Amino acid sequence: MENFVVQATSPLSGLYPTMAGCEHLHKLFSETPQVKEEMIARRKEIQKEVLKSSLSMHGYPQAGLISLRPYLFCLQCPSTFTLVEKYKHIKEKAHFFSVDSRSGTVFCNSCNDFVYDPHLDAVVADPVTRKRKRDSEELTMIDGNAIKKSCGIPALKGIYNLGLSCYMGAVLQALIHVPLVSNFFLQDRHHAKDCEREACLSCSFDEIITDCWDTSKTDSLSTPTPKLLLNIWKHSKDMSGYGQQDCHEFFGLFLDQLHKTNCAPEDIGIDDSKCRCFFHRAFYGKLRSTITCKTCHNPSRIDDPIVDLNLAMNASSKKAAGKPASPSKPLDLTSLLRAYITPEENDEPYECSHCAPTIGKQPATKRLKFRRVPSILCITLKRFDMILEHSHKLETPVSFPLVLNMQPYLTPRHNFKKERKEKPRPRCIFDLMSVVVHKSENGKTDAGHYVAYCRQATDWFYFDDHKVVQVSEAEVLSKDAYLLLYMRRSVGTAMIEE
Repeated sequence: MENFVVQATSPLSGLYPTMAGCEHLHKLFSETPQVKEEMIARRKEIQKEVLKSSLSMHGYPQAGLISLRPYLFCLQCPSTFTLVEKYKHIKEKAHFFSVDSRSGTVFCNSCNDFVYDPHLDAVVADPVTRKRKRDSEELTMIDGNAIKKSCGIPALKGIYNLGLSCYMGAVLQALIHVPLVSNFFLQDRHHAKDCEREACLSCSFDEIITDCWDTSKTDSLSTPTPKLLLNIWKHSKDMSGYGQQDCHEFFGLFLDQLHKTNCAPEDIGIDDSKCRCFFHRAFYGKLRSTITCKTCHNPSRIDDPIVDLNLAMNASSKKAAGKPASPSKPLDLTSLLRAYITPEENDEPYECSHCAPTIGKQPATKRLKFRRVPSILCITLKRFDMILEHSHKLETPVSFPLVLNMQPYLTPRHNFKKERKEKPRPRCIFDLMSVVVHKSENGKTDAGHYVAYCRQATDWFYFDDHKVVQVSEAEVLSKDAYLLLYMRRSVGTAMIEE
C-alpha cells in the first residue's frame, strides 16, 4: 500500500534546521568571488530590515509597522517578495538565494532548505543585543546537529494504526518533525548497531526515523512500528494491550526511556543537574518554586526538574483545576502562562525559618517560574480532568502562537559573588514545531482519536495515521491543541545550561 499524501502544487520547503554549509553557495562563491562580496553586502542591508521586523514583533514602537506575514529578501538583487511570488522571481531572474524576514535565515531554493553559510552569517546581529548572532559554542552546536547533505529529504510518511495506537503515531510524528531529535538519530548518535539493551525504545525509534528519511521507501511506516509498540508494552503494563491511551502519558514514558537508553554509563543514576546526555539537555528544564513569608518577606527557593509544562484550562488561577473554563470565553496560551507564574496564597501556614521560632507558622505566597527552559518545550493543556468523580474533557478553545517568547516567565538572574545582576538572559524565542490534537464527540474521554500537525520548514502537514495532507498555518492555529512542541530558535544557546 502506498503512502496517502496530498501536497500543495508548490515544491516542499525541505527541512527546517540550518545546514552546515551549502554546496550551491560554495560553488557560486568559488567561481565568482565578486558575487560573494556583493551578496555579503546585500546580507548586511537585509539584516537591517530583519532587525526592524524583529523589534516590531517584540514591541519596540520605533521599528514602525511591519508585516507579520513572512516575506523574502533576494540575496542577489534588491527585490522583496512573498513565498508565492518567490517562484516567479526565480523563473525570471534565476536568483536562488533569499533571506526569511522573520528568522533572518538564508534559504537556498536549489536545496529546498534553510542553509547556514559562515560568510553570510558573520554579519548577522542579534536584534536585542546588537552583537553577532553566533558565538564559538553555537557554531560547535551547529556542526554537531546539522545535516551534512546538499538537499533536504521530506520526512512525509504516515504511520499505520495498529489498533487503537493513534496516540503513539501522533507523538512519534510530533517528535520526528523536531529537527534536533531527528538529527540526533540520523547522525547515528545512539549507536543502535552496538546496543545490547533488551526492548530498547531508542533502537526502535532509530529504525523508524531511518525509514522515514529513506527516499527509496515511499510507503507509510508499517514494519518498524509494531516492534516499538511491543517494546512499549514490555516497559509499561499500563500501556500494554489494545485500549485507549493518553498520548501525554505515552510521551512521558517514551521520553524517559530515550533518556535512559542514551545516558553514558557513568551518568546513569547521578543527580539530574549533572547529566549531560542529549535528551536531558534538550527536554529537561528547571522550575523554581519560591515561597515568601507574608510577615517578614523572607523567601525560600527550591528548584525542581521539569519535562513538560501542564497548564490548567483556566487563565485566572492554578487552583481552578477541575473546574471547566467557560466555553464562551476562549483562552490564549500566554494568559495561561501568566496565570501559571502568578503568585498565589500558600495552601497551609508556612514554617518560616525567621518567624517560626518566635511567632509560629505564618501565611505565605507561592510563585513558580522557570529557572531553565528546555531546548524542546512541551506544553500540555489539561483538557482531561475529574469533575464530581467523572472524567471530563474541556473543549474550551485555546489560541497559541507560532512564535513564543518565554523570557517573561524566567527567573531573574543574580551574581551573588559580585552582588550585582548578571547580564540579561539571551532571547528565549521558541518556534512551534508540532501540535497534537485529540478528536472526540461531546467531551467523551473513553473514546477518541489523536492526530498531529507538524511543521517542515515553512510548510505544515496533517498526519492522521497513514494519511498525510498539507494544510495552512491558519488551519493549524484553529485547532484545539492538547500537546504543543516548541523548539528554541537559537541553536547554540538551546543546549547550554542557563
